[in-house]
Amino acid sequence: MLRLIKAGLVGGLVLFMWYTVSWTMLTWHQKTFHSLPYGDVILQTMLEGNQSIQKDPLKSRIYIAPIIKDIKNKEIPGYDESAFAFIALSPNGLKPMSQQIFFSLFTQTLLAFLMSLIIIVVNSSNFLKSYSIVLLSSVLVAVASSLPMNNWWGFAGDYLTVDSIDLLIAWILAGIPIAFFAKAKA
Repeated sequence: MLRLIKAGLVGGLVLFMWYTVSWTMLTWHQKTFHSLPYGDVILQTMLEGNQSIQKDPLKSRIYIAPIIKDIKNKEIPGYDESAFAFIALSPNGLKPMSQQIFFSLFTQTLLAFLMSLIIIVVNSSNFLKSYSIVLLSSVLVAVASSLPMNNWWGFAGDYLTVDSIDLLIAWILAGIPIAFFAKAKA
């Protein structure tokens, strides 16, 4: 149990520190984001147009345009089979930074605990074997998340590449304390 606590806490802290640096000091994520032409008009139209039609404000959700039923009915005037939008909408803005930081620290620590649990279940007393499990698991997660997002939703390659590299760096760093503390005593 002590192995799990040490590995999870230290690994979670390393993940949190890396992602803090990656998202706040490095510019590589921001370089993959592109402004939508007339994005302010589109956003205003979405928010105001929806309220006037449905009387219900839009919620924080993933929205797809054209709407899903229209994708199947190609007879709709103005439908362009090649055009598609996948929009993550947050109509009330982002949560306060303090909530985002707490949630990030919590989720990174939870992930480190889960990775540490894998090492403990494998019961490896070899640091390199334990570290290899962490690295292979992170490669699996990067590939398993990126390829479907590109295939099904058309996420851009530059965004997915940076996201995957970021994930791999995070686990390369966090894997060291996780493998060290979670490995079985020889």
